[in-house]
Amino acid sequence: MDIFEFVTQNPGTNIASITEDLGVNQSTVKQHLRTLTEEGYLHTQSLQGSNRYFVAGKDGQYDRSVAAALRNEELRELIDTLHQHGPLSGSRLSELTEKDQSTISRQLDDLEESGIITRGRDGNQVRNELTIDLPTNE
Repeated sequence: MDIFEFVTQNPGTNIASITEDLGVNQSTVKQHLRTLTEEGYLHTQSLQGSNRYFVAGKDGQYDRSVAAALRNEELRELIDTLHQHGPLSGSRLSELTEKDQSTISRQLDDLEESGIITRGRDGNQVRNELTIDLPTNE
């Protein structure tokens, strides 16, 4: 998860940067990057003579809006909460994050506009659901 988060915060990073900044040996970094790429969480592209890693969008391509949202601490908190608990209403997200309902609503608008969540009715509540896949904390 540390490697995924590092790539999220540093899109276009390479193995050497990850190894140096996280203090993890290169073979371990390579193994985890390979797994994250094979499972569709990361996208790799050869640039300037080295493989660069990016967060993958739903179609497996680098998605700038996902990377930007994951770098934003407030949006990341909502994404993490939805990832942990599944689809939730705005009021439940407000309770779990201890944030004002209007703040949550504005942030959900941003996430929906970026294609990171979808909103759908569940009875008389609107449920917010992630459209992106994130690795589990195993």
